[in-house]
Amino acid sequence: MAELIKQWEDGSRLTATYEGSGGGDAVFTSEPNEGIDRDMSVSFVDASGSIVVERTVSQVGLRQRFITADGKVFCVLGGGRFGVLKEGGVEPEPPTPMETYTRLTYIECTGEQYINLNYIVQEDDVIKCYYDCNVLTKEDKFLFGTYDSNAVWLSIYNYTAYTRFGSGTTTTTSYASRNHYVEVRKESVTFDVTETTMPYEEMPATPLFVFARRSTSGVAGAHFVGRCTMFKISNANGDVIELRPVKRDSDGKVGMLDVISGIFYASEGDADFIGGNEVRITEEYEIIDRVYFNKNKAFNTGYLGNNTTYIDVMFQRTSTSSAAYLFGLTQGNRLTGYLSSGSAYWRYGNAYPTFATATQKIYKAVVTPGKTTVDDTSKTFTVNEFETSDPIPVGGYKSGTNPITKHYIGYIYYFRMWHGDTLLVDWYPCKRLSDGVEGFWDCVTQTFVEPIK
Repeated sequence: MAELIKQWEDGSRLTATYEGSGGGDAVFTSEPNEGIDRDMSVSFVDASGSIVVERTVSQVGLRQRFITADGKVFCVLGGGRFGVLKEGGVEPEPPTPMETYTRLTYIECTGEQYINLNYIVQEDDVIKCYYDCNVLTKEDKFLFGTYDSNAVWLSIYNYTAYTRFGSGTTTTTSYASRNHYVEVRKESVTFDVTETTMPYEEMPATPLFVFARRSTSGVAGAHFVGRCTMFKISNANGDVIELRPVKRDSDGKVGMLDVISGIFYASEGDADFIGGNEVRITEEYEIIDRVYFNKNKAFNTGYLGNNTTYIDVMFQRTSTSSAAYLFGLTQGNRLTGYLSSGSAYWRYGNAYPTFATATQKIYKAVVTPGKTTVDDTSKTFTVNEFETSDPIPVGGYKSGTNPITKHYIGYIYYFRMWHGDTLLVDWYPCKRLSDGVEGFWDCVTQTFVEPIK
């Protein structure tokens, strides 16, 4: 009988014994393997050395590789593998790769999408949402809704909003289509900054639908048409649900991600959601809802304004006692958003349509060649060929050769600028974590835009 002893990497021994001449039987024995499964090659050679038979010995260990959530093997210094005890002595299947998502600037509904939260709103809950109702029709368009004998819902019908929270009686708010933020709770509803009291009776016991109304039979109807950047339910204990627009990276599906639970909600309607631009933010930054200005910051777009310029901006003044430049150049060829204590002048070359924006509500302004629209009010003008002498600043103004003056007081929720069909900047509010500086994430260049010095 021949005997061979070989060592494993940890110094323990593998013993092979062989009985026979030519053909025969080999028996392998080893000390217990307290590590990860291992293999060793053993060769059998005849007396002349001309015939070699190789066999591989595999020994099951008590431990398994430690695999991280993203599928990588955890290693120790020097290249060794870190092992953890197996469950029941059997190595489990490799973990399913973690799903990842990319934030989007908004999602858009066309009247065919909705989400079933499978959540029943409680009496002490507060519902908050940033929305943009971009189509006005004499039809109910529910931002959210459910009911049995009582209801929790918000419907926009033409210019008017109809709201309930634990009641069978509707509270009417005129011109709510011009607002862009709503907060609903027991006995009150607030659109932007205007609060209205509401009756309360008892909460419905049916789950809430978002972007549609849930009927008593569970059918979705009266779907929302517009955009949304945030939908949140919170109470005294903190956030319960917080939906943010995302794209699922594995298949490109657009939906809302609950950043509290990690649940992804795709549309349960007849069509998929439409997504805005990607916000491929890095870990050094944090997305925020808005950037605050107090004549203390301004930004440079880096692009001249001209007669092909489009601007889309959402803003909210926190002081209306004095004038403030939201953006623009004030000498030569002008392109400005000048917010006075009375009428606001939106200059576009030689034209200057005026709008009443001396309130603290949230406004959406869309400036285009030949027409400027603030919320649902539009004014047209004749476009002359022009080009500004300097790039357009945001949060202030530039006069001649002087540096940019920081001038705006309030919030900006986003700022976008085009030349014709070419998107130049798509700025989304962002904060740098290292020093807390608020700025914008540019979704065109995927970089952080910080205030000018």
